[in-house]
This record gives sequence, C-alpha cells and structure tokens, in this order.
Amino acid sequence: MNKNKLIEHVISYKTSPSTCSQRSIVIALLFEKKEVSTIDLKDLGVMYPPQAIASLVKQGAIIDKVKKQAIDKTGRLHQRVSHYSLVGWVE
Repeated sequence: MNKNKLIEHVISYKTSPSTCSQRSIVIALLFEKKEVSTIDLKDLGVMYPPQAIASLVKQGAIIDKVKKQAIDKTGRLHQRVSHYSLVGWVE
C-alpha cells in the first residue's frame, strides 16, 4: 500500500476528528522517520501515543516497539521510552 493511500485509509477509519488527526500525525511520522518515540508524538500533540499506535495496529499496521532511553526537548533523560517503527501493512 503506498503512502497516500495508507494515510487516506487511516483518516477514513470511523472515529472522532481529533483521533483521526492524531493517527494521521503518527502514520506520517512513521513514514517520514525510521523511528518515532512517545516523546516525539506527545510534542506534536498526540495525547496518548499508545492508543494511537494500537488503533493503527487494529487497522493492519505492523509496528515494532522497542523501549530505550530518550531525551525530551528540555534536555531531561527518560528511561524505557517506547520507540515505534513501521514494519509494514497487512492488506
């Protein structure tokens, strides 16, 4: 599934507009970057990243999750932060 078709599919999934936009943010970042952390997603307005990720997985996304250290925008080190990467999509 190509990027535009995938984003269109994610947006069309029946949920509230805010949930749709949060899923759109997540899927766009997963395509853009190799890996996205919970901190990255929260900084971009995704209120509860694990829920957004779970929603994408429910729609067929194959997303890998690894826990490791991350530094937030204030320079604070956080332990065991989830980092997500898009592996593929079940069609």
